[in-house]
Amino acid sequence: MAELAELLEGHVSVALAHRGLQPWRLRQEERRLYGPRLAAMSSTCASVKLRGRTSATRLRLHAEVTSPESMAVDLEVLKRTAGPLEYELYLDGRFFQRHVAGDAAGAAAENAHVVEFQLPHGEKLLELWLPCSVPLTLLSLETDGPSVSPVDDDRPVWICYGSSITHGGPSGSSASNSWPALLARAAHFKLLNLGFGGECYLDPAVAFVIRDAPCELITLEVGINIQTTAAMNKRTFPAAVYGFIHIIREKHRTVPIVVISPLRYEPLEARAPVGTSEFMSLQELRASLFSCVETLIELGDQNIFYCDGLELLHEPELFFDGLHPGPRGQRRIVERLWPTLRPLVGASTQEHFELPEELPSEANELTGAYVVDMPGEGRSRMVLQLHRSQLVALSERRDWPPAPLQRRDDFVFVLNMPGVWGQVKEKAITFSNGVLCGIASLCNCVEKKTDPAGRQDLSETLGDGIRCAPYFAVPRADESWPRSAALGRVAVRSREAERGRPSRSAGWVDLFLERGL
Repeated sequence: MAELAELLEGHVSVALAHRGLQPWRLRQEERRLYGPRLAAMSSTCASVKLRGRTSATRLRLHAEVTSPESMAVDLEVLKRTAGPLEYELYLDGRFFQRHVAGDAAGAAAENAHVVEFQLPHGEKLLELWLPCSVPLTLLSLETDGPSVSPVDDDRPVWICYGSSITHGGPSGSSASNSWPALLARAAHFKLLNLGFGGECYLDPAVAFVIRDAPCELITLEVGINIQTTAAMNKRTFPAAVYGFIHIIREKHRTVPIVVISPLRYEPLEARAPVGTSEFMSLQELRASLFSCVETLIELGDQNIFYCDGLELLHEPELFFDGLHPGPRGQRRIVERLWPTLRPLVGASTQEHFELPEELPSEANELTGAYVVDMPGEGRSRMVLQLHRSQLVALSERRDWPPAPLQRRDDFVFVLNMPGVWGQVKEKAITFSNGVLCGIASLCNCVEKKTDPAGRQDLSETLGDGIRCAPYFAVPRADESWPRSAALGRVAVRSREAERGRPSRSAGWVDLFLERGL
């Protein structure tokens, strides 16, 4: 286990289990200081990887998803952020191969799993990025000959703190393609990612960790979780910012700190989430954060800088859900943030910056008609189509609202059901909640009619004699799809449920509600 621990990078501490070791991104021995939700996020492996040098031609990692019950963390938080077990291997800084353990049906989620790579001959530097949204226990690392040895590392250390936008996640990017991972790879930083999805509240316990970790650069992406949940007001927010930075400055007196305000989020740009004057809109929060940085500069801190999140990302098409950047948005953040960071790092880092090539989107390939198998409920029909560049699932069932989807590589994520994702294999999509969608026709074209209200009539034959019920809910061109972040929970009930009668379909609707539609 000691040899495996020496290869770990991007973690703060390691918990030793009877079978292996588990990386944490905060001090696991102090987890009671963080609360169960923050502790859950810190147990996930965002930007954590194994790094070393070897001349082996085969690499095999044994690992298992760590049981939340054994860690005393919030189980529901981990369910909402769950995603595929993607392992990405880089050799000598270049992408080599991706391995997905198990499938969307959850074959690997409850058990130990093995990922294996066949490597080219010769000595090489390998970096194995771990899945970013789950806690893992690493059991063993095996090779067919020479072991993997730690390497000397003189790269500058960058600590980035933030929300889910910094944490990264399965729907917006793979582990090595979140904006912090992209920037670290391009600029040759050694990255410590302290992004915690939904848990960026300027906790002093996190500031202590940043204070005690050696580094050459710090970025703080703050404000979006605080504003959208009304966690702080005009009085308490500046005090929390000052206190957090003051703790960091106890040891990092001259390390550059770049404070990043929230990216654009249209629903709350001009209004607070609650209707009282003490709370701030995003516009007001950015102004408050800018004022905090200006005050610290006036008081003598010449190594603190402000970066406006609106300038980093504001184009609607670069977000996949209106709040989080998609794959293209991740890259744009790097391209626009680098000019701010470049003067703050050494000359060698400036000279070697190289952003990897952008991969094309494949969202159009999924459009068409599908037969849906729901466990215990039989079959129904569904169409996947583009609406204003958004891939959407439209069901014939009146109790299934339209579901916006995010396609990334071979995965599909249901945006109004956090934690539910599917894997595309040939002519079918298998989802993590047990739903199976099989393509109904090789033809992706479905003729549409509209009624006077603007709803689409998909009663045309979809293939193989399958017909859809007419006029199920489809927004008009000037309407928006439901967004979980914007609308919160929405009560959707079938007609039987509304009349107080038992309904087999109501259980699936309840799943929408449990997932936080």
